[in-house]
Amino acid sequence: MSPDSSLLARMSSPAQRRTKIDTLRGLACLLLVFYHAVDGYTRASLLKDGSLLVSFADSFTYLRMPLFTFLSGYVYALKPVQAEMLVGFARGKLRRLGLPLLFVGLPLALLQVYLGSEGEHSLIDALWSPLYPITVLWYLDALLLIFLIVAVLELGGLLSTPLYLGGCLAVALVATFWSGDGSGLLAISGALYLLPFFLLGVWAQRFAVRPSRATRRMAVASLWLIVPLCGLPVLLLDRDTLLESKTLPWAIGLSAASCLALYFLDWRNMTLARLGAYSYAVFLFHTLFISGSRIVMKQLQLDDYIASEWLLAMSFACGLIGPILLQRLVRHWRPVHMVLLGSAASRREGGEVSRA
Repeated sequence: MSPDSSLLARMSSPAQRRTKIDTLRGLACLLLVFYHAVDGYTRASLLKDGSLLVSFADSFTYLRMPLFTFLSGYVYALKPVQAEMLVGFARGKLRRLGLPLLFVGLPLALLQVYLGSEGEHSLIDALWSPLYPITVLWYLDALLLIFLIVAVLELGGLLSTPLYLGGCLAVALVATFWSGDGSGLLAISGALYLLPFFLLGVWAQRFAVRPSRATRRMAVASLWLIVPLCGLPVLLLDRDTLLESKTLPWAIGLSAASCLALYFLDWRNMTLARLGAYSYAVFLFHTLFISGSRIVMKQLQLDDYIASEWLLAMSFACGLIGPILLQRLVRHWRPVHMVLLGSAASRREGGEVSRA
């Protein structure tokens, strides 16, 4: 067997592929948890707007959720919907996304109303949050809609060739002009924003050239250009404008380029991969552990003795470790695992947004 064919054989190995995808999931988890830890401390006036940590967290605005969604599309394409399994596919997605939306999202929304700024959201807002999201779990609403759209396209044969898929991707890109931050009914605006990245993940799995030494070198060179471009808007825009800018054409192009560069980098890191195996639990519960740890430390008046940066580091660690411990705890109770994570506990611990 030639070196090239040996490399291709390893690349096609399911274990190698899973490690690569879990590595990127782990990276996405780090970026997401760090952002919400920094954002929480900024809102609590424990960090200053414009500080180095805040700017660093904001510089990944164009990567966090697009990367999660790109990976969701890639994993979906490994086992796409078929006509004879449509009912099972729909039931599985409703269970996987809908149960956490109700049993995790609703309590989180109620907590947000109770602990949030006065007048920001009402009790009615919290009760309606599965349909009109007010927490970070708007992403689950958006994913449900994306899977619905993709199932229709798949069964219609519109994702079966590079030309057809490219046409769908072009239409999805046009639709981003009506996208937004995920607020509103069923996070429709968020689904429109993220749909192109899901389709890009499908394209990467089905039609892209397989990563090689040449593509890795290109990916490294691309990242040297992309990273400064991601940081530039942080210097030019305020935080609110930065978040609004992510749906602009140039920002979507930057997000797509970032996802593809990381994919072709063909990076495998076992530490990140282990974290990535728990990415769904981390996504669902990280804000609970970040906020909880921050509130406890504030009640203990630790901010009088410990620098905010160290408190932030502890909350960041809680946001990563807490969800993992919670998932490992509830795996022994099948009904609890089902309603909190939308699936039965498996031998391979870890549920992920990307597998939803």
